[in-house]
Amino acid sequence: MTARMYSQRLGVIADDQFQAALDRFKLGTFIKAEPIPFGNFGQNVFVTSSQGEFVLRGRPHFWWQFPTEEFYVMSFKHAC
Repeated sequence: MTARMYSQRLGVIADDQFQAALDRFKLGTFIKAEPIPFGNFGQNVFVTSSQGEFVLRGRPHFWWQFPTEEFYVMSFKHAC
């Protein structure tokens, strides 16, 4: 099992943890992950799987952050 420090906020994440996230959303087999070198909060990681490239987001600053982001994503999805 390989583990790596991705950011101060996210800490160390192991490959099997990424695979568990990919499994949850049926996004294929984990290939690699890279820290995102820009942004203010260090909450995002680029993840490549057998089904494509994704941005995984973790460790919210506030309890309401993910529900709020989900609301806007769903609003954009339905508007398009």
